[in-house]
Amino acid sequence: MRLALMIAMVVLATMSVFAQNPENTVKLPEVKCDSVAEGFCDIALAIRQKSAAEDGTLLLTAAGTRKNQRLELRVAIAPEMKRGDMNPVTGAPQTYSLQRGGVRFERTGEASDRLVGRLAELYQTKFRPVMMDNDIHFTAFAFRGDPEKITVQDVLFELYHEDPSNQVPQCELLLDVNLPANEVRIREKNQDFRECVVRILGVVSK
Repeated sequence: MRLALMIAMVVLATMSVFAQNPENTVKLPEVKCDSVAEGFCDIALAIRQKSAAEDGTLLLTAAGTRKNQRLELRVAIAPEMKRGDMNPVTGAPQTYSLQRGGVRFERTGEASDRLVGRLAELYQTKFRPVMMDNDIHFTAFAFRGDPEKITVQDVLFELYHEDPSNQVPQCELLLDVNLPANEVRIREKNQDFRECVVRILGVVSK
């Protein structure tokens, strides 16, 4: 409860800063593969809005552009997320560091549909979604950084999700949240997961 209140207070403070910096004065990044990612297709989005839900969940709306159109995603980060620890014997994340639903992707509208469509294009997948799923829950692990200090430091999350087609038992992606820089990056962990990631995020028809 104390952590949720702290997050809410800090987010509300940062929202006042955003109010002094209108959105239309900041150029949104083009949604494309990062050329320095050494073969991986990582994309950067600018954080355009920050807010806190009543339970302390941090809500981030991140956006970019493509052909003069806005592409958008809402990211929800639970307040109970812990710093990630690895099991020294198995090399896998410690169970208490994993949180089911710790990070969620939410659809904001057609801008989210365009983002998923663009991601499928960049990933060169056969699966071509027409819209983003409304609410996607990931099991999250803070691979780098401390989620309790997310307002002042970069936190890299590993996100795990079961493949809906059961072709891959579990696929993964990385989410780099940098609040001080007002940036979110969707990063690849394994190129073999591209098709799986797009199927998780999108649906074929309404």
